[in-house]
Amino acid sequence: VSMKFLEDRRLGLAPIEKSTRFVDFGKKVCGKYLYYTDPDIVDAGLGDEYTQVMDSLFETYSEVVQALKAWFIARFPEEKQAVLEKKAFDVARGFLPMATLGQVAFFGNGQAFEYLINNCAQHELGELRWIASASRQELDKEIGSLLSRLDESKALDYQEYLAERKNKVDEISATLFDEEKMIFSFGVFAHEATVRLVEADSDGENKIIAGILFPSSDLSWDDLMASARSMEIEDKKRVIAAYLHGRTARWQKVGRAFENAYARFEIVMNAGAYRDLHRHRMLTQERQLFTIFHGYDTPIEIVEAGFKDRLDMAMEKVENLYSKIRSACGPEHAQYATTLFHRIQFYQLENIRQFFWEAELRTTSQGHPDYRVVEQKKFLLLKEKYPLLAEHMLVDMNEYDFARRGLEERAQAKEEKILSKLQ
Repeated sequence: VSMKFLEDRRLGLAPIEKSTRFVDFGKKVCGKYLYYTDPDIVDAGLGDEYTQVMDSLFETYSEVVQALKAWFIARFPEEKQAVLEKKAFDVARGFLPMATLGQVAFFGNGQAFEYLINNCAQHELGELRWIASASRQELDKEIGSLLSRLDESKALDYQEYLAERKNKVDEISATLFDEEKMIFSFGVFAHEATVRLVEADSDGENKIIAGILFPSSDLSWDDLMASARSMEIEDKKRVIAAYLHGRTARWQKVGRAFENAYARFEIVMNAGAYRDLHRHRMLTQERQLFTIFHGYDTPIEIVEAGFKDRLDMAMEKVENLYSKIRSACGPEHAQYATTLFHRIQFYQLENIRQFFWEAELRTTSQGHPDYRVVEQKKFLLLKEKYPLLAEHMLVDMNEYDFARRGLEERAQAKEEKILSKLQ
């Protein structure tokens, strides 16, 4: 939970996070599973139940991982066991709660870290308040002079403003909507991620064409927009094709002209896959709290391997605990009890240049199928709105049995190439 809060400050900070997809979280450290217990939950009298449910989730995760490994080996005997083991971790990770402990490193400048500390210093969650204090203590050893404003009285006012901003809106929202009643009135949850294109500039393609032509012209923006609006389709295609001529791979970045049009997507998907899309920093991305209100995903591998009942029983325990924590401590604390299988709702507002980068990257064969399908759905929706642009996007619409298949071989070949140059 706190890790995601920190990564929300993503414009000034670049995070590198420990993967939940390819690492075994089923091992105990000093006799305990790797999850955080908030003292407020214990003080509310829910400590024993919280521990029981968390331990049960990790135990189920471990059992399912072992069973999935055997199931995958029987189903794909030609595949390397190391690949199948990571596939098992990947499928089972949804059992992990949002309270799971992980590791994340941040690279940033003094201003970014100052803003991070201000955001955490008076937060409702004690974990974040501790992070603010511990971060300040460590950063003072390296860049103390750059954080001196944190000692000024106006910093306390700023921290209070940041902490209270969401609380004040929450109070108003509660008087306007009975949100839980509205959410549960939807009835049956969707069985897969949902993606909606809720906003797109009707003049987007024309703005991009004007942006392409602007550096090569002496005309004003208004004149170029008028020209783009009256231009024949074939001429529009020629302008866009000329701008992208010779681009053959996704790592070859498209130009800034594509920043002149935006699209807003509203997405509901499981929290595990959301974590990967959350890493995209150069766009406006806002999420809601992690809750149980949008249901949870059931991977097809879990069903076919015979573990659906185990998953449903585990989620029932989680949702009962979530409701108790929410009532006793509030929705911020209740997030710890949700899992990576549970769905989260968020929106992305991105310009088309950013869309090129995200959609092309996140639909490659190495990507997780849960976020690949989200980006594929986004692409199909945008294609209806901007067909002249979509035909140049290198989006992979195929399906694959295994994410990251072949990466071990490529990594080994790269290592051997580097070593050969050193010899």
